[in-house]
Amino acid sequence: MTGLRQSPETGKTDCIIIDRVGNVQRHGFVEDIRQVSLEPSQSHDSDEAPKKICPPEHGGCAAILYAFQIKCPGCGYVFPQLKKVYLLPELEQLLSQEDIERYEFYRQTLKEAYEKNFDPGSSAHIFRSKFGHWPPNAWALGAVFGHQPNQLQRNSYHKYLSAIAQRKQKQESWIERYVSLEFGFALD
Repeated sequence: MTGLRQSPETGKTDCIIIDRVGNVQRHGFVEDIRQVSLEPSQSHDSDEAPKKICPPEHGGCAAILYAFQIKCPGCGYVFPQLKKVYLLPELEQLLSQEDIERYEFYRQTLKEAYEKNFDPGSSAHIFRSKFGHWPPNAWALGAVFGHQPNQLQRNSYHKYLSAIAQRKQKQESWIERYVSLEFGFALD
């Protein structure tokens, strides 16, 4: 798409795309990077981030958004959020009520960091400023996707971490650390 090319000579840095026929819903956002081939595909698996529609029946504007977006940038509609924190049964018996509250707080901030596209390390800093110590690494396991994430969720998390790593000039080891904290293992 030639409209997406920047032109330093003329000062053009932006492009507005108006989708009147639903191509974003069918093919994804224009900025989604995907491998394209002229060869017929045997697989129809998609590793695109899930999307949702800003609900016009509730005052939204029908814009197509990434599923993790909480607020529509077009009209300001705020999606209702369910607070879902996964507490391992074996931890519930070992932790005091105060620690359970801290555990839930940390996991909720990790989930919110993902949903808002923030650095997951900010969650540990928020926790430390509130409670005076760093959260245990084990408390991050399954915080965002629970304890049985699917491949799409693992890919989405890796994509999220990669974008932050590129933006903040982090090393690959930084991505591996946060993948390991969330899933308990490194992705291939």
